[in-house]
Amino acid sequence: MITRIISVLSVFIIGVISSGGYLGIVALMAIESACIPLPSEVIMPFSGYLVYTGRFHLLWVATAGAIGCNLGSVIASTRSAPYTPPSGRSMSECAARQPSCQSC
Repeated sequence: MITRIISVLSVFIIGVISSGGYLGIVALMAIESACIPLPSEVIMPFSGYLVYTGRFHLLWVATAGAIGCNLGSVIASTRSAPYTPPSGRSMSECAARQPSCQSC
């Protein structure tokens, strides 16, 4: 079953990169960095293969991957819930009550 899932994801990734080019790499790496399980272990090696064949340039593939990673991280960090410690108080409430509080 895992093999089938990886196979389907690989075909999808290769199709997106083949049709979308550098923008496809940015989009796929952003999805992967936004905590959606899309293996970058398939995205970047296939992109590297396309560099080897001469279709892509190494600098632009690396740049597209880096932009995608940063974009996905920004999306994930802005869409995540704020952290609430186990005490139930927010970090700012804890600091306001006890400036040296380390339990929060």
